[in-house]
Amino acid sequence: MCAYVTNKWRKGKLVSKKGTKWRFRPHGWRKDIPLCPIRSKWRYVFRGDVFQWSFKLPVVLIKETLKPFAYRVERFGRWKGAKMSRTVICRLPVWHFEGTNRLVVGHVGSWHLARTSLGKLVPCLEEPKDESFFVGRGELSPKKFKCLKTCRRAQAPRVRLSPVIPRFTVPSRDELG
Repeated sequence: MCAYVTNKWRKGKLVSKKGTKWRFRPHGWRKDIPLCPIRSKWRYVFRGDVFQWSFKLPVVLIKETLKPFAYRVERFGRWKGAKMSRTVICRLPVWHFEGTNRLVVGHVGSWHLARTSLGKLVPCLEEPKDESFFVGRGELSPKKFKCLKTCRRAQAPRVRLSPVIPRFTVPSRDELG
């Protein structure tokens, strides 16, 4: 792993990793330094052919731990419902292994890239140019493939509000009372 420390890229290793607080020790240094996985400049050192995507992928993360958001269930007595936590959208760099559908998404880990073709998930071997792709883990079937929650639709169409003419006249207070 490399990090941008004192105006220079330095190789080193992670000493500890707890949510937003990482401790990084460059080679040859005695003390480790704090590093944030979102705000600090850092990158992995890979063996093999890897290229970085031209855009950063917006991912929905849990705010406290910076882990990927997943739907969970909570129970209180006989009541059962969705467990919601504070989320944040972070734009993470993506590294793609050449000739495979394997990705490394920021600090979140290793994932697979897929796209739909005739109703089935197929591996995607190059960087997607449109918004119809899925990043996830597991077997490439609709029931087994668990997607990473992303919010890629940056150019979502906005709805324009227009005044509506009422069908019926609204009665006044005198007519009601």
